[in-house]
Amino acid sequence: MQHGQKIFLVIPSFTPGGAERVIAQLCNNFAQRSQLEVTLVCLVKGEKFYKLPANVMVKEPDFIHTESSRVIFSYNIFRFLRKCLKGQQPDIVLSFGGRYNSFVLLAALGLGLKVFVSDRSRPGASYGKLQNILNPVMYKKAAGIVAQTSKAKEFLIRQTGHNNIAVIGNPIRQIEPVKVERENIILNIGRFISSKNQSLLVEYFA
Repeated sequence: MQHGQKIFLVIPSFTPGGAERVIAQLCNNFAQRSQLEVTLVCLVKGEKFYKLPANVMVKEPDFIHTESSRVIFSYNIFRFLRKCLKGQQPDIVLSFGGRYNSFVLLAALGLGLKVFVSDRSRPGASYGKLQNILNPVMYKKAAGIVAQTSKAKEFLIRQTGHNNIAVIGNPIRQIEPVKVERENIILNIGRFISSKNQSLLVEYFA
């Protein structure tokens, strides 16, 4: 990365979650490099769970998401993104989230921007009918794709034929060992959403 480069990190929202935590760590890392101008773009307006350095700019739309107007909301997201990208002309755009990656790529068409996308879900996960059609087509236009695992990379290669796919797993911080009496404990950490399926885990061990 060169002096004065503008970095855009795009994410649906900044609520508690794995991808959001990774974005927060990236923001902290990039913000420590004085030659970079870092902007976090949230596609859904709301509270920010993770703390960010003061020199990280945050952009979010002035409208809220309502389930009853998904088509209008998607159109408004496109306009918001297009305005941000066209006005700021970032050197690098990194988009997180299979549900909105194609929107980011669409909004960047014709602007000559380097857009990288990162898909954090399991290979083949459905993001809805529209995204299932758009993603394989639009991912081909990305400057690069970040996969979490080698399996995900293999799937993306078959799906898109892209020749620039890198595997970068979630960062794991080092934890100092603590001397405690060991117990047999099963610990599950995750959001209470259907794809995490914590209820199955409870039923299984019961």
